[in-house]
Amino acid sequence: MYGRVYSEAKDSERYHKLSYPNNTYIAKIGDGAFLAPPYVRIERGPDSRLFCHNPGFGCNRLFVSIDELTPDNINRICTYHPRAMLGGEIESYQTETIPIFLHQLSKLFPEQYSNFIKAFPDYELKAPDYRGKYAKLSTCNRELTYRDAHGNSFRFDGDELVCDKYRIGGFMPFSSSGYAQMRIPVTDDMQVKITDSNQVTDQTVLI
Repeated sequence: MYGRVYSEAKDSERYHKLSYPNNTYIAKIGDGAFLAPPYVRIERGPDSRLFCHNPGFGCNRLFVSIDELTPDNINRICTYHPRAMLGGEIESYQTETIPIFLHQLSKLFPEQYSNFIKAFPDYELKAPDYRGKYAKLSTCNRELTYRDAHGNSFRFDGDELVCDKYRIGGFMPFSSSGYAQMRIPVTDDMQVKITDSNQVTDQTVLI
């Protein structure tokens, strides 16, 4: 299954055309899992045990069967502390990568995640903190509002962004308040700084 999907993807004219980072650290393909967390090289050892190593000049991507998503194997990924080539720990692996990895694991493989938490309860999922990160605005939660660089608040109205009280810096005909409603179409290249983690959904693309 993995081999067929990989071949079809590489043969597609859209292959390698993403203009934004890939933040998928685990994916479900058939009855298996595609492991792709950054900053680590994952290898399969005897008896289907997974081991983590420093990636050197590049990380790998490993396809494993669902039976290999054991609590011990998941724990080895979660407890790893990668180091940079010039020394020092890559702290973002523990603070950012692992929470997102576990969040995606819980959505795609709930039974395996549940077994892992029973064995290692200290890793019970806490919602990732996305505040301060940037995301593609078109993929964010459309039930919430977003602020631009000048503090104007926008809401989604279909495929448009609406600011009901956009502050006008210059002359505005017939406006005595200095405010006007602004409507702009949502485009694929719009980015926004996340101020509330609820703005991020499972479909949100982080930049």
